[in-house]
Amino acid sequence: MRFLLLLVVLLTCAAPAARGEGTPADLEVLRASTAEALAAHAKWCTKKKLFGKRDETYEVLLTFDPDHAAARKKLKYEKAADGSWKQDKRYKRAKNLSRGSLKQEAEKLAAILAGHRAQRLDIYGAATRMRDILWARRELTALMREDPAEKRIAPILRTLSLTYYKRARERALVDEMADAAGQLRRLYPEDREVRRTLGEVKHDDRWMLAETARTRENASRLDAAVEAALKAVGVPGAVERNDKEKKIKLPWAAGVATADIRAMGTVDPKVLAHVVTSCQVAGPVFQAALEEKPERREDLTLYLFGAEGEIDTFLKGYPVVDNPSLQQRKELGLDLVYADGRSLALKKNQPFAQVDLCTNTVLNQMFSDTFLEGGDPKGWHAEGISRYLAYRITGTRYSISMAGSYAGQGGDRPIPDSKEDWLARAHGFTSRNVPVGLALMLGKGLDAFEVRDAVISYAFAVFLIEGHDKLAAPFIRTLAKSADADKTCREILGTTLPMVEYKFKAWLNEMTIPDREARR
Repeated sequence: MRFLLLLVVLLTCAAPAARGEGTPADLEVLRASTAEALAAHAKWCTKKKLFGKRDETYEVLLTFDPDHAAARKKLKYEKAADGSWKQDKRYKRAKNLSRGSLKQEAEKLAAILAGHRAQRLDIYGAATRMRDILWARRELTALMREDPAEKRIAPILRTLSLTYYKRARERALVDEMADAAGQLRRLYPEDREVRRTLGEVKHDDRWMLAETARTRENASRLDAAVEAALKAVGVPGAVERNDKEKKIKLPWAAGVATADIRAMGTVDPKVLAHVVTSCQVAGPVFQAALEEKPERREDLTLYLFGAEGEIDTFLKGYPVVDNPSLQQRKELGLDLVYADGRSLALKKNQPFAQVDLCTNTVLNQMFSDTFLEGGDPKGWHAEGISRYLAYRITGTRYSISMAGSYAGQGGDRPIPDSKEDWLARAHGFTSRNVPVGLALMLGKGLDAFEVRDAVISYAFAVFLIEGHDKLAAPFIRTLAKSADADKTCREILGTTLPMVEYKFKAWLNEMTIPDREARR
């Protein structure tokens, strides 16, 4: 009897009936048919004097039709005041008065239950609407746990889950996608079709998103590009001050220059040498990362000052214009990067910040001239693309906008350390059910950026450049022209913005698992 009850729990299905459309209503029709078939079987048992089997059949029948009158009456049930059924304690199951038909009875009941099982699975397999597929998946998942030996369940569940995933992907239903993808990975970990449908490839003997695999491959390629560019630059040469600079009374250090860039100022000459080297390398690295030849200005000079007031002395003494505004500085072709402990919130013993900021300045200039026709970069351009490329060159990250927003936020969101794993921090900002907010971030100006924006834009730059071969530059250019993030994603990445956010979050998760590379 225990075997029969277990079998019914696993099947919870009904007698043979029309396959239907794969809905819960179809299953209810099947349940009703089951009850009728079992009731007829119970009468047959009575006719054959198999009264014990009759009672057992009625017990099974009640799992399909809890209010079946004949079954409740025969098993001595009465309805209590609260609506529940209470069985008479004096009830005892009847005994079979004949044994000649026991084998036939077992075969008849087994045939009914086998038919029920097949019909139920057919109903699940026929589900076509999203809500019915979800219902069928849940039912089949429960059956698989309870009856792992049933071989028909797995292929039906696989087909339904793949269909559900594809439908959700078409409609950009990211939560539904994540649900189906998680189940598919658990149940079919080495199924190549499943993995390809999920956008995954096998890399280093592990399944991962294609974007993750490309990131790992492209990271090494960009490392090699930086190393080659550094070797090509060589040692910066000494350079004299020009006539304009000589007229300005400052404790000048020895100037240095590479092929296109010179650096002058009052800071340590080693810092100046580091600056011009990193800024000269910026061009080749820009081209290697974005596969786009940069527009770069020739004979660029970077001025670095190490003491308060030196920048003012320089501006007052510059013979072209007195105390130029930022716009005038741009028109003059000057890039003034200075560290006076106040304007950029730098501490004096932070030469890495000067190098980082200068490199980022040159990259922003290249970015503006190459993609924006000289216009001002958006926040994600400066704190994402340029910051990422600068990190590739210098190995450090210093963010002006994050320093400013940190002060504005009252210190409740500490700025990530330059050596911190920024992808892990971005993962923390986007984990759980927190939306990424790419559309908003991609449209923000630099002055509106906060710590979260800067960190996520940096991570998105890695995702875009390392995870998408040859698509970063077209994406940047198209978005700059249209200002429509979803349209740009559809046109360049071949999918919707919500889908890009879904992939971005999944990529961050894979990039920050415990065995990730420590290079970030």
